[in-house]
Amino acid sequence: MGILLPATGFVSDIDKVLKNFDQTYPTLSAAQHTEINKHARLAALRDHAETIEEGKTLPIWEKF
Repeated sequence: MGILLPATGFVSDIDKVLKNFDQTYPTLSAAQHTEINKHARLAALRDHAETIEEGKTLPIWEKF
């Protein structure tokens, strides 16, 4: 487990800008929802990839 550092209360300038942006635009656009769903799908495919038994190939490589 990592080392826990004491909380200092410091907030960086970029964090302030992002917080202000989030308060200005509280709802996500349709494009943002699409991106979130796309990346959630990619993460699920990455995290739950099926393993291939030795000697077998994926269908994409059958013609090579």
